[in-house]
Amino acid sequence: MTVPEPDEAELAAQWPVLGEILACDERGRGVLTQLQGMPEQATSVLAGYLADQRELPARLRAIVVGGYVEKLVMVGSARDVHVHVPMPQPMALAQLPAAPRGFIGREAELSAIRGVSATPNGLGGGPVIVVVCGPPGMGKSALALVAARELATAAPEGQFHLALRGASPSPMSTAEALRQLLGAFGLRENLPRSVDERAALFRSLTAHRRCLLVLDDAASATQVTPLLPSSPHALVLVTSRKPLATLDSVLLLRLDSLSPKESMSLLATQLGQTRVNAEPSQAAELSRLCSGLPLALRIVAAKLRARPHWQLAELVAQLRDERARLTELTSGELAVAASFHVSYRSLESAAARTFRLLGLLRGEHVDRAAVAALVDHDETTTRRLLDHLMDGHLVEGKQNGRYGLHDLLRLYAREQAEAWDTGPEREAAVSRMIEHYLTEANAWAQQAPSEDVPTQGGLEWYALERTNLLSAIEQAVELKQWAAALGLVGALRPYLEHRGDHEDRDHIFTLAARAAAANKDPHAEVHALVHRAAALRDMGHLPEAEPLYRKALALLGQHGLVGQKLSWVHTHFGDWWLDQGRTREALAEYEQALRAAEPTGDQQHIAWILVHMSDADCAAGLPHRALDRLAEAQNVARASDDAGSEAWISVHRSVALRLAGRFGEAERVLRTALGYYESNHDVQGVAWALRHLGDLYRAWQRPVEATDAYRQLRTVALHLGNSRLSKLAISVLAELDES
Repeated sequence: MTVPEPDEAELAAQWPVLGEILACDERGRGVLTQLQGMPEQATSVLAGYLADQRELPARLRAIVVGGYVEKLVMVGSARDVHVHVPMPQPMALAQLPAAPRGFIGREAELSAIRGVSATPNGLGGGPVIVVVCGPPGMGKSALALVAARELATAAPEGQFHLALRGASPSPMSTAEALRQLLGAFGLRENLPRSVDERAALFRSLTAHRRCLLVLDDAASATQVTPLLPSSPHALVLVTSRKPLATLDSVLLLRLDSLSPKESMSLLATQLGQTRVNAEPSQAAELSRLCSGLPLALRIVAAKLRARPHWQLAELVAQLRDERARLTELTSGELAVAASFHVSYRSLESAAARTFRLLGLLRGEHVDRAAVAALVDHDETTTRRLLDHLMDGHLVEGKQNGRYGLHDLLRLYAREQAEAWDTGPEREAAVSRMIEHYLTEANAWAQQAPSEDVPTQGGLEWYALERTNLLSAIEQAVELKQWAAALGLVGALRPYLEHRGDHEDRDHIFTLAARAAAANKDPHAEVHALVHRAAALRDMGHLPEAEPLYRKALALLGQHGLVGQKLSWVHTHFGDWWLDQGRTREALAEYEQALRAAEPTGDQQHIAWILVHMSDADCAAGLPHRALDRLAEAQNVARASDDAGSEAWISVHRSVALRLAGRFGEAERVLRTALGYYESNHDVQGVAWALRHLGDLYRAWQRPVEATDAYRQLRTVALHLGNSRLSKLAISVLAELDES
C-alpha cells in the first residue's frame, strides 16, 4: 500500500483514535505510558504494537506502521505530536552463512527437519522449533546450516542467523540478541530498554512472516525463548550442547558419532578421494582414531592438506599414542581439546570432578552404582551429577541406566584428572571401582549352583559388564592390588569358559599369573598357568601351551606341593597330549595324576581323572575299556548324589557307546544329560550335549535328527556368544545339506 506522507494536522486528527486503541488493553496502556514518559525509546514499541492490531482504522494503521513515524517526542495532547524523518526499511533479512563444504551423513536428521518444517504449527500457534543438541564437535551447527540453506526458499520474508556463544564464558545476552534481530529490520536506534519490550516488538514484526531463524550455540531455553518469532509459518533451528528440554520444541535431535562409513566419506571429501584410495587401511584407521567426531575428522584432513608430502601412516602413528592424540588433533584455530574445554569449564566443581574421574575408566558403559563407587557419593547425588553432565552432552546416557563417554572425551577427561587430581586421589577412585566389581562378581558367584556353572542372570550381568570387568583386572594389576586382581579372575573364569571367550581367558590368566608371582602365591600361579594353557589349547595354539604346563609342574616341585593340585596339573597336561592324538603320552600323564590323587582319598577327584582316561581309551579305539572306567566314575557320582557330575559322565559315556556301535543306548544317556542341563539352565552343558547328539545321529546315519541337533546347537552358541561353536555348527550343517 502506498500512502502519501501525512502532515501534522492529519496525524493529530488520528491521535484520539490511537489513544483509545492504546487504552483498550494492558499492553497498550503500557505503550501509552512509555510514550508519555520515555518518548525517545517508545516509537518502535508503538510501531510493533500497531503492526499486530488487524482491526485498526486503515488510515491510522498505514500512517503509523507504514514507516512515517520515527518518534513522538512528547504526547500531552493532539497538538503536541511532531513528525520527523521516515523509519528505515528492513535491510538485512538474508543472514545465513554458507553451509560447510563436504557435509556428509545425517540423512535421517535432515529428513526429520524437512518433515516438521513442511507443516505450520497450527492456527494461533507459534513457530516450528527444532533443537539440535549433542557433544562438542559433533557437527550441530553444520547440520543446522545445511538444513537452513535447503529450506531457505520456503522463508522468503526473512532468514536470520545469530551466534549466541552459549558454550563460551560470556554468552550473548538476550537483550543484545534482540538488538541484532531488530537491527535487521532497520531498528537500530532508540530501542526499548527492557528484554520483554524488545521481544514484543520482534514478535510484532514477525507476526505473519514466512521466516527462518538459526540460533546457533544456545546456552539455555531462557536465552532462546524471547528470540522466538510469533508466526506459525516460521521455522527456528536451535543448536546447543544441552537438550533445552524446557523449550517447547516440535523436534529434538541428538547427534551421535558418524558411522565408520560416513567418517571415511567425510575424510574423502575433505582430503580428496585419490589420497584416501592410495592408503585405504590407513584412512580407515584415521577415521577410527577420530571416533566418528566430525570436528576431529576435519582437523585431520586440514593437517594432511597442509602437508601434501605426508603419508597418512605418519599421522596414524602420531594419533595412536593416546597421551598425544588430543594435542595432535589441532590445526590452526580448530582444536578438539579446546572445543571440549569450553563445556568443561562451565561445570560446577562436583560435576567437573565426576567427569574427570570417569576418564579413568577403560571399559565402555557403566551403571550408576559403579560411578557412585568411583566418585565416592551416594547414588542419588551421583544421579544428579550425571544428569548435569548429560545436559551438557559430556556424558552419554544409554539404555538400562548406563552411562558412557565418547572416546575422545574420555581422553580429555583423563588429561584433566591427571592435571587436577593427585595420584593418590586417582588411585583411590580406581580402587573403589575395582572393589565394587569384585563385590558384584562374588555376589553372583554365591547364587550359582556350583563354581563352574554360573546362573543365567550372572551370564547376562557379565555380558553387560565384560569390558569393565576385564579393565578392572588390568587396573588392579597396574596398581599392584594382587589379591583383588586374583579375586576377579577367579570369579570371572566360569563366565569366560561358558561363553568360549578364549582370547579373554588367555589375557586375564596371563595377568593372574603375573599377579600371583608378584604376590608369592604358588598355588594361584599354578592355577593361572594351567587355565591359560587350556585357553591356548582351545584356540589351537598347542605349542605355546606346553611350557606353561611344565612351568606349573616345576613350581609344584619347587614348593613341595603334591596331592590334588599335582594331580590336577598332570590331568590337564594329559589333555594337551590327547589334543595331538598322542594317546600313550596322555595315558602316562593320567596315570601320574591318579597316583598323586589316591593318597588323598578324594573319590570325586579320582572319578574325574577316570573320565579323562576314558577319553584317551576312546581315542585309542578301546571304547570297552573306556566304559569300564566310566562305570566306576559314575558309581562315585551316584554315591555322592552329584547329579551334575553324573550328567557330565553320561555325555562322555555316550561317546564310548557310539564308538562301540550301541547307538540307541548312547541316545538315551545323552537325552537324560540334555534334560538335566536344560532343567538347570546350564546353557554351556546344553551346547555340549547337543554337539554330541548331532555327532551320534551322523554316525547313526540319521541326517534329519543330526540337522535338528546342530541347528539347536547353532542357536545356543549364538546365545552364548561362542563364535567357535557357532562356526562349527554352521560348517556341519553345510556338510549335511550337501549330503
